[in-house]
Amino acid sequence: MTWFWVALGGAIGASLRYGAGLVFFKSHSLFPWTTWWINILGCGLAGLFFALSQKYPTLQQEARLFFMVGCLGGFTTFSSFGLETIQLLK
Repeated sequence: MTWFWVALGGAIGASLRYGAGLVFFKSHSLFPWTTWWINILGCGLAGLFFALSQKYPTLQQEARLFFMVGCLGGFTTFSSFGLETIQLLK
């Protein structure tokens, strides 16, 4: 069942990431600002959720897998940042 929560969260996070890229990709800047802001937001949410999970132990099992690993893992897409950085350097 844990795979289900990770997969569901990943599908949601990746879809939100793709949608945010479509909505905020209007900048004609060379720097990938959309990906940068998504990663900043994702890191902040991960820190907030981690702090809450320390206070409320019920958030440490399936909720952690769903939100931290699945949703935020699919949302932040560090690999996209790496690809866009290489393209920027070229």
